[in-house]
Amino acid sequence: MNKGNVLPLVGKVIRVDRGGPESSVGLLLHAGDDYIAVLVEEPVYLVKQGNNGEYLSEEDFKNGNQNNGSQVVGFKDFSVIYYQTQHIKSISQDARKNLYVSLTAPDSENFEFIQDPIFREVLDNMRYQWVKINRGGPEKIEGILFEANNDFIVVIKNEEIVRLSMFHVRSLSYSVLKVEDPTLTEAANANNNSNSNNNSNEQK
Repeated sequence: MNKGNVLPLVGKVIRVDRGGPESSVGLLLHAGDDYIAVLVEEPVYLVKQGNNGEYLSEEDFKNGNQNNGSQVVGFKDFSVIYYQTQHIKSISQDARKNLYVSLTAPDSENFEFIQDPIFREVLDNMRYQWVKINRGGPEKIEGILFEANNDFIVVIKNEEIVRLSMFHVRSLSYSVLKVEDPTLTEAANANNNSNSNNNSNEQK
């Protein structure tokens, strides 16, 4: 999959691969010499504690670890996935413009993403970021990108220092922007209140 074949698709919504853990649908932001950058959007929920503005993690939201008076806040999480083109099996475009999601880059001064001529230079400029390596399989890992060279990358995950062969890095992604979404917030809190009421009724 060479750069010349991909450049005309920049700015369009595409599907990378037809299935499997690495498949995604998103907006093609950039085509480098040996990689592409795809913008995807996913909902993320954080718990806001009282009036102090402190946010807990999404895991706390899922596990119900919040105090009385806390609020669940929904965000649109914009992430950029960097695919090494040597691992891409196919790129599909929606000819009828109604099969894939409608997605545009967020209109925000805070929206920036890393773009360099080659994948290796992208990694150099992504050091100390929290990243996701690969999107599935046994080599999927999340952690802090600590080092990268032509042979392997180093990721710090909890107490582990993981060295992963560069060849086996199919994709790498990181969150570039979170935008609060009132619709997601309303739905999450309605569901949270419903669960709380059900729990109260069961305890009576």
